[in-house]
Amino acid sequence: MVPSPAPSHPGPESVRLPSDIAQQIAAHARAEAPLEACGLVPGTASAARGGLPLRYEPCRNAVSSRTRYEVPVEDYLRVQAAIDAVGGDVWAIVHSHPATGAVPSRLDVSMAAHPDALYVIVSLEGPKPELRAWRILRGVRHEVVVEIA
Repeated sequence: MVPSPAPSHPGPESVRLPSDIAQQIAAHARAEAPLEACGLVPGTASAARGGLPLRYEPCRNAVSSRTRYEVPVEDYLRVQAAIDAVGGDVWAIVHSHPATGAVPSRLDVSMAAHPDALYVIVSLEGPKPELRAWRILRGVRHEVVVEIA
């Protein structure tokens, strides 16, 4: 049996994230540790459509867990209403991994419901937070290089 080829990268292959947003994400992750932190990054459009990130909106973790996150509906609707008011979109969905690497877990992949958004994960496993981004489509993760500027 011939293995099927790996799916091509859906893009974007890289994105720029303002350093103040990256710092806010890391600070929120540290503040919530040892639980997973979560939040949203509104953008001028989705990352898949070439949008630019505007700010970080920290959210509560509805499940208060060390190994999973869930943005409460009220928090999501609050941020989405602000996005809709200016004609943007969800650029990224953010969460932390307090004790593991910044790679989506099987659960993260199975729960990914926003194919045009990035999934940004900040790991607190090492001495410095590590931030990585992913597009998750149909159960396949594609890493997106993050340039912090």
